[in-house]
Amino acid sequence: MTTSNPRDEKRQPDDGKTAVQWSDLRASWQSAHDPEAEAVAASPPARVQMLRRKIVFRDLLETVVAILIAPAFVWVSWLAWKKQEWWIFGFGAFLTATVIYVPWRLWRERRKLPKSDPERPVMEYLRKEREGMRAQAELLESIWSWYLGPIGVGVIGLFVSIRGFVWLSLVYSVTVALFYFAIGKANLVAARRQYRVAMKELDEQLAQLEDGQPRDLNNNDHDGI
Repeated sequence: MTTSNPRDEKRQPDDGKTAVQWSDLRASWQSAHDPEAEAVAASPPARVQMLRRKIVFRDLLETVVAILIAPAFVWVSWLAWKKQEWWIFGFGAFLTATVIYVPWRLWRERRKLPKSDPERPVMEYLRKEREGMRAQAELLESIWSWYLGPIGVGVIGLFVSIRGFVWLSLVYSVTVALFYFAIGKANLVAARRQYRVAMKELDEQLAQLEDGQPRDLNNNDHDGI
């Protein structure tokens, strides 16, 4: 009769337990290196992707409008120059410069949005995406300084220079001012409800990728959220 050595029993591996451990490790490694899972985690929120499409369409539209109306202001300015009507020439030239500047400004801010690059780290890409959304939000929040204000002054000044100080000029000026005020208000709402919210969603996505837990972003007062 043979007896087993207790030391030998301790050394004998539990094949079932070892198989389970290796299976768990393999599943964990596969989930951590699943290309599809990584692609989903790296993909910006749906709101960000939608806003990107809107930005491209808006910038294209503004560029087409500038191409169409800039020659008209150039023509008005040239005629005013020939007739030595300096007020008309001044406002016409100012409008020409403004409508050319607007598409350039939009293009410059759009360049802050990152391009897709498989070699770029996910976290870096999402941070760049957030900075791009911030730039777009600030663009809308400052619309009076670079878009509505200059164009409003230009079109009102040109109209008054041509028609003179009459009641029609006053009605036109008030109408333009009210219309532009409504546009400015709509842009402020869009900045707050769309682009600032998109920034918050990117913050949450970055937090989840960093430590797996969403963070409280209610204290981001500097972002206006």
